Amino acid sequence: MKRLLTLLLGTLLLSTTFTSCNQGSDFGELLIELESNMGWNSVNDSWRSRRDSWLGDLRNATTVQEQANLMMEFESIVLWTAVGPSWAAERDNWINNCKASQTNQEIATCLIKFEANVLWDVVSPKWHDRRQAWMAECNSLK
Repeated sequence: MKRLLTLLLGTLLLSTTFTSCNQGSDFGELLIELESNMGWNSVNDSWRSRRDSWLGDLRNATTVQEQANLMMEFESIVLWTAVGPSWAAERDNWINNCKASQTNQEIATCLIKFEANVLWDVVSPKWHDRRQAWMAECNSLK
């Protein structure tokens, strides 16, 4: 009985640890999915040399602020021709919101806001089918 209780507690602890680690990576995977669906013609040429290390940095990010900083870095290399004209007026407020983010839900809100300004002609055709579910996943982050 003691052994069974120890095993159950160990499984519960491992499950809780897995869940909390996974919550942090969900945001990163959603950001990576958006980035992956944007064409090379929508980003600065310097992204080619930074992308692989950025992906690693994002997958290894452990705090909301690290993730927010990496999202802002990605946004900074996206060309102005790849976003709608209203983004110029919204961007400063968006950056302030990113910097102030303390939860996955807050940075997910920032990610949704950025994605809403990305032009449809710079994203992969498969993004058009995926977008609704992607947004629901962003909105479900806690």
